[in-house]
Amino acid sequence: MAWVVISYDGVLMQDMGDGQEVAVDGAVEAVGFLVQQGHHLTVWTERFTAMPETEKKRLKDQLEQELQAQGFPPMEVWIGTTKPAADVFIDKKAVTYDGDWNLVIAQVGVMLEERGLAPGPQPDDGNMDGIEPPPAGEEPTGG
Repeated sequence: MAWVVISYDGVLMQDMGDGQEVAVDGAVEAVGFLVQQGHHLTVWTERFTAMPETEKKRLKDQLEQELQAQGFPPMEVWIGTTKPAADVFIDKKAVTYDGDWNLVIAQVGVMLEERGLAPGPQPDDGNMDGIEPPPAGEEPTGG
C-alpha cells in the first residue's frame, strides 16, 4: 500500500469558468481504482494557505464534501504550502526525475512551451549550438 497525494486543482477537479467545479474526465474512476488497490489517498491544494485556521478548516471540510458529491470516495484534503511526505504525487505541473537530468530538462522545455512560457531568444552567449548560419550571400536577420 502506498500513500498517494493527488492535486485538487486541474487534476481531480476543473473550474468551468462560472464558479462551478466538476470532476476531470476519468478522475473518479482512476481514484476508485487506486482505492481498490489499497492505496491511501490524500488530496492536496495550496488555495487556502493565506487564510485564518478556522476558515481553512471550514473550506477543507467543504472540499471534502464536494469531492464526495462528485462521486469520489472519502479522502483527506491537505492544505498548505508544503506537500506531505507521500510515496507518489499526481500533479499536472510535475516532472519525474529518474536519474536523467537531460530528460528532465527536455520535459520542462515541453511543458513550458505548451503553456506559452518558453523563454524567447537569449542574448548571444557565444554558443551557436543548434543555430544554422544564413545561406551564402544572405545577410543575417535581426531578431
